[in-house]
Amino acid sequence: MDAHAPGSMVRAIRIDRPGGTLRVMEQVVPDVGHDEVLVRSAAVGICGSDIDLLTGERPEGFATYPVVPGHEWSAVVARVGSDVRGWSVGDPVAVAALTSCGVCNQCRDQRSNVCDAGYSEFGFTRPGGLAEDVAVPAEQLHAVPTGLPLDVAPLLEPAAVVMLAARAVSRFQGRTVCVVGDGALGQLAAQVARVSGAGHVAVFGTHRSRLALAKLLGADETYDVTSSDRAAGDYRQSVSARGADVVLEAGGSVSAVELALGVAARGSQVVLTGVAGGKAALTMSSDLFVVRSLTVSGIVGSTPASWVDAITLAGTGQLQLAPLVTHRFAFHDAASAYDLARAADSGTVKVVITHDTSAPLNSLADGAEVA
Repeated sequence: MDAHAPGSMVRAIRIDRPGGTLRVMEQVVPDVGHDEVLVRSAAVGICGSDIDLLTGERPEGFATYPVVPGHEWSAVVARVGSDVRGWSVGDPVAVAALTSCGVCNQCRDQRSNVCDAGYSEFGFTRPGGLAEDVAVPAEQLHAVPTGLPLDVAPLLEPAAVVMLAARAVSRFQGRTVCVVGDGALGQLAAQVARVSGAGHVAVFGTHRSRLALAKLLGADETYDVTSSDRAAGDYRQSVSARGADVVLEAGGSVSAVELALGVAARGSQVVLTGVAGGKAALTMSSDLFVVRSLTVSGIVGSTPASWVDAITLAGTGQLQLAPLVTHRFAFHDAASAYDLARAADSGTVKVVITHDTSAPLNSLADGAEVA
């Protein structure tokens, strides 16, 4: 039977409930609407929000169970709808997971990441890339740059998030930039700061191997916050005489936000991109923002424009994605991939689960528990 024919069966990995497990399931290949494309998933990146989805720590309203995860994902076009132009079967693509209505005030203002229609995202509220075949609106697709492997292309999604954060910064040129977080978002943020003309880039993290990678990819200095009892103010003085002009937070924890605010110089910009999950809460002086005249903004998701930025930098080699993929697992070994990604001391940057797009559909038993 044609694996892509509507009504045929393919495999997917599903999370049934908060705090549940990963289970293999069969699902029917959907027919595509006139403006949709059916894609065969190629590779899926695991990020902290995927772990939160599994453990039930996603913020309220940002997950719908049961759900097929996978919001950082690359694929190959398998079928195109009748009204779709510009895409052909076999095209390698990356999928923008966050959807929007395109007509509300936010969308018209190029802020589709906070669309008034409400939150909707593949991998969280809609089936994501851990299904073998997925129907998506054609407008969600982006061409993978020539030469970028499909098992690296999932990094384009977090890169687009970082590019949206960069758009919130008034000026990088010549400035001292601190990046808090040494995971994939932090690694990408440090590279973007350097490409954007930052005069000095410092990265704060918790893993020596990740910090070494940040240095290799262009950071001027790194700080292991687990090996020192210095306070944020001490770090601020270490970075420069006055602290950081720009701080990009990508740690996804209360301590990361506290450190980001702590290393910021008076009059600086702080952009928060990490999601701490659960009921994480900050406790701080309400005068902090006023007396230090801080500009603090939060960024969620990405926009079509930030995707273009990310693809442009990746396509020209200015943004290095391949070194960030530290581990690869096959679809049938998703349990091991998740276990490694959630291990606090693993030092991984990006764990990727790969589908074999040329082989027959996998033979894991329907309903089998894989994590």
